[in-house]
Amino acid sequence: MTLRAFRYLETTAPVVHTCWRCGRPILYGLAEGIPARVDITPISSAVEAAYTAAGRATYTLRRSGLIHRDQSRRSDPSLASPVLAAHQCPGRPEQLSLMSAPADQLQIDFTGRTV
Repeated sequence: MTLRAFRYLETTAPVVHTCWRCGRPILYGLAEGIPARVDITPISSAVEAAYTAAGRATYTLRRSGLIHRDQSRRSDPSLASPVLAAHQCPGRPEQLSLMSAPADQLQIDFTGRTV
């Protein structure tokens, strides 16, 4: 096992991983010393504005690594594309309750399943 020395504000080339929660492909790398997990699909400037307003981080993808986009970097034309958003797993489906239906509408067959 080799130990790597910590480098302040290190940026690494991103690698493709699978999100352990949702199973979707993501890019993972250090962006200026901060771990970044991003979706692999580029986004438009309108979508980036909406994500930024919602507090979701965005990154520019370069060969050298991911570059975190702040206000000044969003206006820099050399960092215009491709823009990627921080990964966010899709929401879980709601569990529907069988008890929300009136009791007279529930029918149970002889196997014990609700019909």
